Amino acid sequence: MKLKLFSALYFSFLALECFASLTGNLALQFVSKPSLMLILLVYFISETRRCNDLKHFIAAALVFAWIGDVLLLLDKIYKNLFILGLIAFLIAHLFYVFYFRQIGKLNRTNAYLKPTALIGVAIYFAIFYSYLFPHLGNLKIPVFIYGAIISLMLSASIHAFDSVRRGFGAICAAGAGLFVASDSLLSINRFVAEFTLAPVLIITAYAVGQFLLAEGSLRNLRVPGGDKG
Repeated sequence: MKLKLFSALYFSFLALECFASLTGNLALQFVSKPSLMLILLVYFISETRRCNDLKHFIAAALVFAWIGDVLLLLDKIYKNLFILGLIAFLIAHLFYVFYFRQIGKLNRTNAYLKPTALIGVAIYFAIFYSYLFPHLGNLKIPVFIYGAIISLMLSASIHAFDSVRRGFGAICAAGAGLFVASDSLLSINRFVAEFTLAPVLIITAYAVGQFLLAEGSLRNLRVPGGDKG
C-alpha cells in the first residue's frame, strides 16, 4: 500500500517537473524537482526502520542527490554552482558504491568478476568521455573523475547481486544504468549541443533510476539473515 501511495506521489511530482521543464517555469521547478528525492527519502526511511545499518548508505546517497538537485537548480540563476552540484552527486555515487560493495561481500559475489559487464562499462566510459573531451574546456579532469565514479557505481551494482536468483539485483542494476543514461544525456546537452526534450529525458531517466535504486535496495534489505541476493 505504501509503495503504491508513494509511487503515485513521486511520479506525480515527476510529471510536474517535466511540465515545468518544458514550459521553462523555474519557480515551479524549485518546488517539483527537490520534492522528488525528499519523497523517495521519506519512503525509504519509513520502510527500513527495522533493517540493518546498510540502509544508511542509501539514505545518505539520496540526501546528497537532493543537495545536487538544489545546487543545479541554483546554478541556473547564479551560474557558478555546477561543480558543487557535481561534487554532491559524486558523493551520492560513492555511497551507492559503498552499499553495493558491502552487499557484494555478504553475497561473496565480489570474488566472481563479470568480465563482460566490466569491459562493457569501461568501453562505454572511454568512448563517451572521448566524445565529450573536446567540449569540456577546463572541466576535463572533474568530468573524468565523475565519469569514473559513476562507472564504478554501475559496475558495483552489477557485481553486488546474483541477479538471476534475486530480482532486486536486476532492479538496482537497471536503476544504476538509468542514472548513467541521465548523466550522459545531461553531459551532451550541457557540453556538446542542446537538443529537443533534453530536460524531460534527463529528469525522467534520473528519477526512474533513483526510484529503482531505492526500491531494489529496500527489497534487498528486507531479506532476513545473510541471504542478500
